Amino acid sequence: MNQILILAAAKISIIKLFTMILLGNPSYSDLLCGLLFFLGFALRFWVAQRRFNRKKSFGNQQFKSYFNAMLILFIERVLTLFSLAMILGPVLWFFCT
Repeated sequence: MNQILILAAAKISIIKLFTMILLGNPSYSDLLCGLLFFLGFALRFWVAQRRFNRKKSFGNQQFKSYFNAMLILFIERVLTLFSLAMILGPVLWFFCT
């Protein structure tokens, strides 16, 4: 019974938080956090879509050369880490301040 009440209270507080952001008077840091959060997901989606489009029928990725493969994979790893920071950073900033 207590777990149900705790979950209901958590749902209400999350809903209240999002309504406060959408309908209330959010600060610029709140808006920046939301923007970075969604940009992080968009960047992550873009990298995953590029990887998916490079795959052929057997599931391996096709590159023009070895150097091209290493360069593209390195850049995609950096972008994936950057998108992770763009997703987790604003979440931590928003809930810790």
